[in-house]
Amino acid sequence: MERVEVSPKIQIDQGEEKRLVLFCGQRASSFIKDVVSGKTVDGKKYRFDAEFVMEIHDRVSLAPGVKGLLRQTDSTTVGGEPVIGSYEQLLFKMSLFGRWLQEQIGELKENPEDLLLAIKIAAAAHYGLVQRQFHPFDNGNGRTARALMNAILMSQSYELTAHGLAIPPIPIVRTDKDEGHYIRCLRAVDKTRVLNPLMSFIAQKWLESLEERMQKIKTQIKKPKTKADQLLFAKLESRQQLLRDFLKTDFNNGESKQNGNGNYKVYPVPDYFALKYIKVSNA
Repeated sequence: MERVEVSPKIQIDQGEEKRLVLFCGQRASSFIKDVVSGKTVDGKKYRFDAEFVMEIHDRVSLAPGVKGLLRQTDSTTVGGEPVIGSYEQLLFKMSLFGRWLQEQIGELKENPEDLLLAIKIAAAAHYGLVQRQFHPFDNGNGRTARALMNAILMSQSYELTAHGLAIPPIPIVRTDKDEGHYIRCLRAVDKTRVLNPLMSFIAQKWLESLEERMQKIKTQIKKPKTKADQLLFAKLESRQQLLRDFLKTDFNNGESKQNGNGNYKVYPVPDYFALKYIKVSNA
């Protein structure tokens, strides 16, 4: 196995080894980068659907007996609370979740410059996997959700992917730095059933990631001379400003404070398992 340097500040679940957790996070990161950039992985072209979610889980999970498999019991807890619904419904729910995801990505492809839409879908996809009503795996639900969230955000960062800078903006493996804020945002969504707290967290981390990359690019390019460099700089600066504007509305535990324009919007948790996602056979 490849030697991996392990930060002492990463967060792991009881019984897990930090080195293996980080290795699996890096493996998932490499997988989603390849998928987002349109590469064939293991002879297959993946799209955003249930199979993609299962493949992500196969790469982030540590337990050999549950890798890429739905849980087979209802003994799993989420934040100390029992899951809602029977594990026997998970295959059906995963199918519906996959169709919901396909629909969302289709909308995103039609609006490639809509960063707010990307953040909303990324937050919804993440929460959909970790909520008590689904939580489909025995191990690795959070890492799977964060990898999927990153894949959605990276699909909107084509200019970075093209320049070889496709780095997931949100850590797939939890860190001490973000742990408290991250968990509070998820609990706020649990309480309010609106995505705004998690969207705010994602926007802040994406902004930090873009600012960091901008600095790295500037050390290499210094001053944009070619038209391609000028377009890249303009794109990055525009995106940073869009994220800053969004963050001017302070979402605190689901309660929105008006920004300078007095406008804000609440984004409710979607119905991932709606009847419209059931495919009816004509046979």
